[in-house]
Amino acid sequence: MPLLSKIIFDKHDRDGSGTIDASELKEIAYQLGHPMTDAQIAEGLKEIDLDGSGELNYEEFKRWWAQKDRFSQLGGTAGDDEATASQDEQAAAAWAAWLDSTVKHFAYFDKDHSGSIDRAEFHGLYANLKANGYHVSSEEAAMRALDANNDGEISLKEYISWLRSGNK
Repeated sequence: MPLLSKIIFDKHDRDGSGTIDASELKEIAYQLGHPMTDAQIAEGLKEIDLDGSGELNYEEFKRWWAQKDRFSQLGGTAGDDEATASQDEQAAAAWAAWLDSTVKHFAYFDKDHSGSIDRAEFHGLYANLKANGYHVSSEEAAMRALDANNDGEISLKEYISWLRSGNK
């Protein structure tokens, strides 16, 4: 069975070039629960692109992937579940499957793919959560519960954190 790093690399090397470019790296970060700005990706890529090509070959990617703080190197933060999962292949597969499903669900409601759900987008997410048995009272109370930093938007990290806190 190929390494998880190879599976992820091959899945996101959309153009088959044998390298991961900035847009592909941004997609990896988003899909793994660490949405980042273009500037964060560009700055992080400079740190991990050892040959200065502007893209990651598999060896560079594998080296970056092996780091426990891989997303902090790109300007994000790694979660405890992700760090634990990377130590156990079965846990990694379960975490990846849950995260993939969660990110797809979030992305469906993140219509502008900004990495956050604003109040207009939240209406659809709220209805979906309510219909699927999540403990949410009013739409306003649910928005407050999910918007941990009170900026008026729900980030993917906030959404994942809320789901992991057992709100069903």
